[in-house]
Amino acid sequence: MRKPNAICKVCGRPYYACSSCEKTESYKTIADTIEHYNIYTTAILFSRKGISAKEAYDIIGKYDYSDIPKDSPVMITVNEILNAGKKTEVKPKVEKSTEEKPKVEKVAGEKKEDTQKETTFKKVVNKKNIKSEK
Repeated sequence: MRKPNAICKVCGRPYYACSSCEKTESYKTIADTIEHYNIYTTAILFSRKGISAKEAYDIIGKYDYSDIPKDSPVMITVNEILNAGKKTEVKPKVEKSTEEKPKVEKVAGEKKEDTQKETTFKKVVNKKNIKSEK
């Protein structure tokens, strides 16, 4: 294994990054893992107001940040994101309806309302037939 030549900007652990990582702008130029890189970029975007607290909260929630030192600048920003995200989380309000729903009784597999509409329609048809006969 090669000697570590870089330090993760998230957790502070030393790791090895080859020279082609720098040329190709790989995540290895900043962090030892892709997860740490994503946490880092999310923290940077949030601190520069590139993304909202809700967006940052949704992204950060996908990762395990338990290995990041609590006094790390990235972890301080992660804690800000977590606190801000909890405050902006919107929970849908459940409104109780004061209107009563009509009770529907089943009559031979049909709704009573449908039967009443059908009966009303037949009465109208019968009245028209009676009027036209006179």
